[in-house]
Amino acid sequence: MQFKINDTLWTVEIRPMNELLSLYNERTHSDADYCAGLTFRDQQKIWISKELHREQKIKVFIHELTHCWLWTYGHYYYDSVNEECVCEVVAASHNFISKVKEQFVAKLLGGEK
Repeated sequence: MQFKINDTLWTVEIRPMNELLSLYNERTHSDADYCAGLTFRDQQKIWISKELHREQKIKVFIHELTHCWLWTYGHYYYDSVNEECVCEVVAASHNFISKVKEQFVAKLLGGEK
């Protein structure tokens, strides 16, 4: 699935968790043993773990989509965040995130239960 945010094209894929872990550990030089979702700003890609249940996939996708929104609109240089910042992000991104979430459910999850 693909979507645009601020004229930037992003790709979303559902992949096995072991692939996500390999990508994450390679990128961060860590040794994580769990990865539900992953977003790379420099590649405009989101990966969601295939092993999650449908509702978990939706929640993780919304989480990763919020990263996209923050990065695309320049909100990634904060060392700390207060309640007002969180409220502003939610208010400003709600319609976009809801619309793209519905595309994700329809195109990538389809009849999955």
